[in-house]
Amino acid sequence: MTMLSSARRDWFIVAFITLSFIVIPLVILWRPPALPWRVSFILLPLIPGAVLAAIAVWYALSDGTGTD
Repeated sequence: MTMLSSARRDWFIVAFITLSFIVIPLVILWRPPALPWRVSFILLPLIPGAVLAAIAVWYALSDGTGTD
């Protein structure tokens, strides 16, 4: 299994952080979910937060050499 190159991996993290902090909150504002507002502002940010945590662990454990 091949790993992403270091530069590509860095841009992947930047793209996901942009998605998490800019795009998803705007989507919540423009297209309100079926959940009540209080619940949506508590639960919906947990989804990208959990994925961002998984990406951070993957990034920390990968050594960037392209081998497992």
